[in-house]
Amino acid sequence: MARSSWPAWCCRRSRASSYELDLAIKCCLNQGEYVGMLRKGATEDPSTAQKDDSSTAAPGAVANGKVESKSRLKPSTFHAEVGLVLKVSLNGHDAKFTSIQKAVDAVPPNCRSKTLITIGPGTYREKVIVDRTKSNVIFQGQGYQTTIIAWNDTALSAKGTTSSHTVGIFASNFTAYDISFKNTAPPPDGVRKGAQAVAVNIEADQAAFYRCGFYGIQDTVLDNRGKHYYKDCFIEGATDFIFGDARSLFEGCTLNLISSDHRGMITAQARESLDSNTGFSFVNCKIIGKGNAWLGRAYRAYATVVFINTNMANIIAMDGWNDMGKPTYHRTVFFGEYGCSGPGANRSKRVSYSKQLSLAEARPFMSISFIEGDKWLPVHT
Repeated sequence: MARSSWPAWCCRRSRASSYELDLAIKCCLNQGEYVGMLRKGATEDPSTAQKDDSSTAAPGAVANGKVESKSRLKPSTFHAEVGLVLKVSLNGHDAKFTSIQKAVDAVPPNCRSKTLITIGPGTYREKVIVDRTKSNVIFQGQGYQTTIIAWNDTALSAKGTTSSHTVGIFASNFTAYDISFKNTAPPPDGVRKGAQAVAVNIEADQAAFYRCGFYGIQDTVLDNRGKHYYKDCFIEGATDFIFGDARSLFEGCTLNLISSDHRGMITAQARESLDSNTGFSFVNCKIIGKGNAWLGRAYRAYATVVFINTNMANIIAMDGWNDMGKPTYHRTVFFGEYGCSGPGANRSKRVSYSKQLSLAEARPFMSISFIEGDKWLPVHT
């Protein structure tokens, strides 16, 4: 869709042939995002905005065996070619949309520039799908405890676990800031079939989440395929609450276990072959909550999960990892820990097929190079 055909409430053309975004976007300014690019009344064309490359340090630099958590997300300017801004609020105040899905539907298909969807406070009770044609979409909330997308599908009601998501992301280059994804289905009771309930299903490449929340019980985050980045996020669940076959880096995230009545499972990574390059890396994270859980299980033969410089509360099973009764997987899974701390990090009784990694072994998982992030992650300066 050409810019000249966009609705008047999105933007208007100035005499200088640039595009004036007629929105305040207070939540972005409060978080320091898009400063200098999306000011109210700004006439600068985002596609030609001058980038300040003075401080674009990548996160995860390694010094003396420690990961220096230099975030790509700083309270200043986010540089992106934002071509369209859509605004959502529950009451419709100063916004075209009261539904997030309707805003997503208004995104031009296969657009090369970014579409920013600002989402006001409140709980949006809807199932949202970002389909494959809606690439380069940004969700901007007002805090993960303030802006929430919630739905209650289960594997039974949606006719499959992968379809039970509250939000399904099928388009590449999706980014979310300061918003929560929640599945509010009742917890599994051990009797009811099809109780799995996904909060977010990510089936696209190059997705990034900053300061987001993910809430569920069983199968919270379906990290399905592609390269993904999670920074300073809060992820809650009890069983397999991070699962799938993506290649993902979780940096500075909090994993909250809510498995008080049974032993839980944090990860279920689904790598199936030596030729694949998928896996989950947790760097500078912390594991908290109540109950008891394994760090991960051998969901597939080549499951790959590492925890680096992660603080683990006294809720991690002493053996650490679970082979699901498949001893043949011992030779192929890659379960590793490096530089972890806290009572749950005691490795004295860990299973023999898990590894205490050396720095050389841990290094490939430590930075955004693990997900080729230098090629696609948004740069914040």
